[in-house]
Amino acid sequence: MLSMTFFMASCGGGGSDVTPNTSPDQVSCGFVPKYADGFSNGSGRPINLTATTEPQPISQCSITSLTFVTVGLCLKDAVLSELTAKLTQPNNTEISVALTAPASAQPSCLTDGTLMTFSLPAASINQTNGLWKLSVTDTNNAQYNNGYLVGWSLQLTGNR
Repeated sequence: MLSMTFFMASCGGGGSDVTPNTSPDQVSCGFVPKYADGFSNGSGRPINLTATTEPQPISQCSITSLTFVTVGLCLKDAVLSELTAKLTQPNNTEISVALTAPASAQPSCLTDGTLMTFSLPAASINQTNGLWKLSVTDTNNAQYNNGYLVGWSLQLTGNR
């Protein structure tokens, strides 16, 4: 069974993170929060209709059995009820991410915005290594909308 976790934390890092867990057979792969435009700072991407992140790599991930998947999403000035999101796996398979209200205790993410975290079913993930991206679409597409996809993170946890 596969499971994936995304999380947002302080800004930083680059490329792929591989972190061992408490069990010698368990490992986590993913990346720390990245700005949507791929730079180390900035305002992200405007959600005029659809905002898509720059692809982020995960490489040398030795997970053979995924158990947990988490996505962190940082949005600014967006009307949450008008947004839909999709995670694109390295093989171009898309997974819909249900956007719900952020927890009131969630801190700001990166330099600006509201942090939301989502867990996805491990079974929906069929590839770990490669380029990942996330798209957020405004279903209202009114010109006065000015929301931003500031950044995102991804964490995969499983057994070797």
